[in-house]
Amino acid sequence: MKRLFLGIAPTQAQLTRLSTLQTELNIDGKKVSPTNFHMTLAFLGLLDMHSQYKLQHMLDIRHSSSAHRWPAFSVTLDTLTLFRKPQVLCLSGKIEDPHLQLIIDDCRALMLQIGMDIAARESSEVPKNLIPQEPPIAFIPHVSLFRKAKYLPEQSPPLSLTLTPEKVHLYVSTSTPDGVKYQILQSWPLSKRSSQ
Repeated sequence: MKRLFLGIAPTQAQLTRLSTLQTELNIDGKKVSPTNFHMTLAFLGLLDMHSQYKLQHMLDIRHSSSAHRWPAFSVTLDTLTLFRKPQVLCLSGKIEDPHLQLIIDDCRALMLQIGMDIAARESSEVPKNLIPQEPPIAFIPHVSLFRKAKYLPEQSPPLSLTLTPEKVHLYVSTSTPDGVKYQILQSWPLSKRSSQ
């Protein structure tokens, strides 16, 4: 079984900017390696080989025609956010491009089609004081900068980073003696934005 997720990768210039931001923040916490910077679209968790191949096959079919590919999108990350329970400090943004929301929704549909129990996963992630009928926690676009972070810095340099990916990637997360490593297993192109 492999720990998998779908995501997008920043450009080389954006990787440099994110790395510079880490240095400027200078907070207690473990820096995320710049080689691991990404924005998760859907965390798939541990998948067996059959489920992995089924997912890849479904994405291959979807992206075999440019008419059916997921659309290109952009997302601006401009807010430092601390996720307290996992102790992750990240650069986050909001879903403002409907194409990004479409992809998030489609990822959920794909997860259901390969037999994943999304409801059970989401109910385990919802704080215990919420009733189960409430909607799942909203997707927050973000790139993690620090793990084991305990607080937001009082002051931070201004940074606005707009991601405009050309591909969606299937990543595998592997634990190594040097920490976790994310490797791209397969990529699918997004459809080009039409010029207006």
